Amino acid sequence: MKVVICSDLHLGRSFAPFSKGGDLRAETLSREELAVPGKLAATVKEKGARALLIAGDLFDDHRFNDQIYEALRTCFESIPDTHVFIAPGSSDPYLPESPYRRAKWPENVHIFKNKLKAFEIAAESASDLPVRVYGIGCTGHGNTACQVYFQKLPAPDPAYLNVLLIHSAPVADGGIPDRHSLEKAGFDYYIFGKSHHNYMPETVGNSTFLFPGALIPHSFWDGNYPPSSGNSEAGNGLLAGELTRGSCDLSFERLFSRCLEERTIDVSAIYGALTPGPCREQDLTAAKESLRSMIRSAFTSAENVAVAVLTGTATPEVRAVMPEVEAELAHTYFSMKLIDRTDLVVPDYRLPDGSRKTVAEVTGEFDRLAADNTCPEDVLRMARNFALAALTGAALKEDDRHDDF
Repeated sequence: MKVVICSDLHLGRSFAPFSKGGDLRAETLSREELAVPGKLAATVKEKGARALLIAGDLFDDHRFNDQIYEALRTCFESIPDTHVFIAPGSSDPYLPESPYRRAKWPENVHIFKNKLKAFEIAAESASDLPVRVYGIGCTGHGNTACQVYFQKLPAPDPAYLNVLLIHSAPVADGGIPDRHSLEKAGFDYYIFGKSHHNYMPETVGNSTFLFPGALIPHSFWDGNYPPSSGNSEAGNGLLAGELTRGSCDLSFERLFSRCLEERTIDVSAIYGALTPGPCREQDLTAAKESLRSMIRSAFTSAENVAVAVLTGTATPEVRAVMPEVEAELAHTYFSMKLIDRTDLVVPDYRLPDGSRKTVAEVTGEFDRLAADNTCPEDVLRMARNFALAALTGAALKEDDRHDDF
């Protein structure tokens, strides 16, 4: 069966981070959002898909949005020969006030509710199997399990190609999807949403697991790639192709050119160029200029959602300028985020009374206090940060007081 598979469109977002001070990025995202239904319909027609499967969070919440609804209704009406299956997710659960219940949907749209249900699609030819698409919808925000895992899944009929569509996968130890527990149920395909990362088809036994990921790159967590894959240019899009028993012929296709671009940058060279000792204004300026230059040379496109993962060794000067550099570059790219994974390196510092203290000595004292459990953890962390800031002479912003220094 030819299919188009997507999830986590989150249509109707407010784009609050970009809606202040006349930021045009909010308008760009809103235009893209309204273009999504038309692009979906065009893809379904191009691929000749008999089914469009949406694994939850079609909407960003359960509230009704007339403009989004009209665009979707037009999309679904334009593909009358395609079955549209929707499993409401944790952001757009099947509630009385949700668009799924309030709106009138075309006859080819099948919305799963709070009980497991199956729809049948006749075989297209004598050599094909008929298809059963099972699904269940979330019935509340945060209802990620969608209740299906507390029910006994039916034994699938081998005379059919059996597909399970649901928003959230069961989780095993370590937070990874527990594919093996579901493989025992014997469905041919499991299609999940919720994860905004795209995991290309993975087969366990006779079952194949699909995570299409977020359709549009709205934020830093919408990259369609497994974090451990090493893929530094993550697209957002959908899966399209053909599902048959024992064979999954799907391709990943983008609807928009913008992607999440992640780069790992070793900032150790900045530490080597600075003079050890009390923090000076010229050190902060030099650190900021060096860090800004490193980031700009690492990224290729100003249109992408940029994530810079900073590694290596860093002095307090380098860490102190990170928020300022991130803010400066936020408008150079579609959006920018710095992730600090550096190792803090600070030399000995002389205190006003002439004695010397190392960072290790200061942190050790606070570690001992933490072990005594006599003070709340957040208070200890804030006090530790103030002590380290005073020791090194680095500025400590309000936002940093509860974070690791």
